[in-house]
Amino acid sequence: MEISELKKAIEGIKSVESCGIITNGNGLIEEIHIVADYNRSPKQISRDIQSVLISRFNIDIDHKKISIAQLKGIDIEKSEEYRLKLKKIEYSISGCKAEVRVILEKDEEAFEAMVTGSNTRLNTQRILSTATLKATERFLNKEDLFTFEDVRIVNIAETDVALVSVVVLENGQERRLFGCSHVGRDLNEAVVRATLNAINRRVNMYQDLKS
Repeated sequence: MEISELKKAIEGIKSVESCGIITNGNGLIEEIHIVADYNRSPKQISRDIQSVLISRFNIDIDHKKISIAQLKGIDIEKSEEYRLKLKKIEYSISGCKAEVRVILEKDEEAFEAMVTGSNTRLNTQRILSTATLKATERFLNKEDLFTFEDVRIVNIAETDVALVSVVVLENGQERRLFGCSHVGRDLNEAVVRATLNAINRRVNMYQDLKS
C-alpha cells in the first residue's frame, strides 16, 4: 500500500488540514501526525482516521499512534488567545555540554529559564522545549506543571514541521498536549514555538482562573 494513498484518504476527512505518516522498516505505520482545525474534537478526528483506515485499507491502527495538532489559522503566533511571546533564545556549547536559555515575554515583562544537557541534536531539542516549559511555569508562578515528552521533525506537504508532545498534570491526571510549528531557517526556534503552541490554551486557562 502506497503511503501517498493513505495520506490522501486521511486528508479527505473533515477538519484535517494535512497528514504525515511514519513507518518502520517493515512498512508498518508507527505514527500518524495530523494538523487540523478547531471545528471538531481530536477524539472525533482520531476515530474517523481509524474508521477510514480499517474500512478502506483493512489497517487497524491504535489511537495512541495518532497525534493531532489543532491550529486556528496558518500563522499560529497571531492567535488571539496567544499570551506569551518568544523574545530570545540563547545557545552556547562548552565541550560536550549545551546550555540553552529561553526568554519569553508578556507585556514587556520577561520570563526566562536555563537548562543544560549533552550536546546532541535530539537532546538539544529536548532541553529547548524543557526550558520553554520552565519559563512558562515562571510566568504562571507554578512549579512542575508541564513535562516534556517528545519532539519530532516530520515532513508534511513537502514542509518540515516541528511536533512537540507535552504532558500536563491536572487533578492528579496526565493529559497529553501536542503542538507544531513550521521549520524555517531556525530549527531551535521552531521547537520552542511548537512547545508554546502545545501549551498556550492551557496558559490562557490558568491565567483566566487567576483573574
